[in-house]
Amino acid sequence: MSVVSMLGGRDLPDDVVRAWAASATALYAADSGADRLLTLGFRPTVVGDMDSFKGLREGLRVVEDSDQETSDLDKLLALVKADGHPRLVVLGLEGDRLDHVLSGIQSLGQDALEVLLVLRRGLGFFVKESHPFKWDGDVGARCSVIPLRMSRLTMSGVRWPLEEAARGSLSNVVDPGPLLVSVSGTPVLLTIERDPMRVIPW
Repeated sequence: MSVVSMLGGRDLPDDVVRAWAASATALYAADSGADRLLTLGFRPTVVGDMDSFKGLREGLRVVEDSDQETSDLDKLLALVKADGHPRLVVLGLEGDRLDHVLSGIQSLGQDALEVLLVLRRGLGFFVKESHPFKWDGDVGARCSVIPLRMSRLTMSGVRWPLEEAARGSLSNVVDPGPLLVSVSGTPVLLTIERDPMRVIPW
């Protein structure tokens, strides 16, 4: 089962959004992210405070939550979990508002869901103590690990491996064999540069 969500960022081309949305068995959108999916012919479950959603609600599952203490992304994450899904693909995080991007990364990194980010130039994964990461493929691809707070990071299958390092790793390179990332402490964000059109099961 692939659960895909669309945020409000306009960063991804329509063909990428269409490919991932078509792969979904359950499709969600945070507020104005629904407008993009509706324009492309998809009918997501819509959640948020509805301050920017312009589409028609008829025939859609709409979960309106006016709480201003949580973001539309936080509301989406809560609904996905309430619906019983443990994993989530997120589209549209990279918008033109840095505050929204950083807030989204913080929310996703702290959440219990296993999250895959579809980025303009690749994929992002939140590696947590409870969810070590393994990746086969994309040899030679640029990969980076950014601690959300300082963690002890172990990384192999890359040009410059780390062992219990108290720092991140920018612009490393995936070597042959599996890429393995584990942390002790707080989550880290892992990015792998690759064609975002190449949909993977999640």
